[in-house]
Amino acid sequence: MGFFSKLKEGLKKTRETFVDSIDTVLKAYTVIDDSLFEDLEEMLVVGDVGVETANKICGELRIRVRDKGITKPDKMMAQPPSARSPTTTSSRASA
Repeated sequence: MGFFSKLKEGLKKTRETFVDSIDTVLKAYTVIDDSLFEDLEEMLVVGDVGVETANKICGELRIRVRDKGITKPDKMMAQPPSARSPTTTSSRASA
């Protein structure tokens, strides 16, 4: 197995573990509240996403939950965002 194959496989495992962690946090709650968002933020920071990025992700998720009327934690990740926000697109373009 070559270097890039090993790297790809390692990243796949990391992604699966990260997604499993998000699922675990969401399944621990029956309602969407501040504690849920605090736990998600903490999980993101521990997952080495960074404080600023974790805050941004949770902030955008709060808006999406409110705008779409999502009331159950297990439905939070079920609906993909309809479109990227202009700030997300422009920050990627400048990177």
